Amino acid sequence: MKELFAHAPSYCEENVRCLLANESALNAVARTILNHPAGGVGSDSASFSMFAVFVSNPTKTVPFWYQSRARNSPSPVIVWDYHVFAVMRVLSENRETTSSYILDLDSVLPFPCPFAEYMRLACPQVIDETYARFFRVVRAELYIANFASDRRHMRTDDGGWLAAPPDWPPFTDEQNTFNLENFWDMKKEVQGSTTLQFGTVYTQDEFCSLFG
Repeated sequence: MKELFAHAPSYCEENVRCLLANESALNAVARTILNHPAGGVGSDSASFSMFAVFVSNPTKTVPFWYQSRARNSPSPVIVWDYHVFAVMRVLSENRETTSSYILDLDSVLPFPCPFAEYMRLACPQVIDETYARFFRVVRAELYIANFASDRRHMRTDDGGWLAAPPDWPPFTDEQNTFNLENFWDMKKEVQGSTTLQFGTVYTQDEFCSLFG
């Protein structure tokens, strides 16, 4: 179902911003999870909540397995400075339980992927603290309302691009042109922050408890 969503390589934060705003496609994903065919009984909409998730750490070295970028690489692991994906929490038809799925447009794992499966395969626990992952979780509506990037972090010293920019316009307004660092910052002192517009930072164990 990835084909329902816009994607520009190396711009995961913008890809997730576009994904979260694509309500019709997200409804299609949720219906698939609940085994509701399009147009079937009870399939007009599904109850779910969405979150943007930034993954990084103070050293900007977070390992991920099963990333598309690793397909032609001799190593199965990619070490990102940061990565962004979405989490979908779906309410069951009886409205008594929820299940969580990760939507990672840069992964070769199933899309959507059951939360536990994705974490086990793509983000296994690491021993070296240098590579320990932290997860900043932001509610979809807050991310859509507050995220801003003029893509300056992708510029080279001579004004070129580290990677070709997306074909959609940057997410900026008169008040804010760039606040990406507020999302990828995972310093210890911001863990548990109540600054809602930038979400809350969790350790990997806490993150798994939140959605697992």
